[in-house]
Amino acid sequence: MKLPNKVNTLTDLAEFLKTLEHDQYKTLQNGFNMRDPDACIGGWLRRIKNVEGFTFKKLVLELDPSLDELQAHLLCFPEHPEAWSATPHQAARAVEILRDTGKCDWERAMKEA
Repeated sequence: MKLPNKVNTLTDLAEFLKTLEHDQYKTLQNGFNMRDPDACIGGWLRRIKNVEGFTFKKLVLELDPSLDELQAHLLCFPEHPEAWSATPHQAARAVEILRDTGKCDWERAMKEA
């Protein structure tokens, strides 16, 4: 799979996440797992940006510096009692909600996508 050349905004990230197919993301760490650093949104963002040693929160804040640090962190590591998976469209919707509202609302994203 070819990663995009540029992901400079939350919109770019959402659009990329929408392109992932089940078979593509399932092969990486057994799913788009929101508790696995390599298979969560932050893991994909780190791959796209081709960086090592960056915290996921910093990568999200690079896309939108106006975000609250906690909300950027919650995009990559949502508060949830146990590991869970999201589809690419659910992840993209979470990014869009964060972009539009400044709040990370995974519950809403899971219902809307």
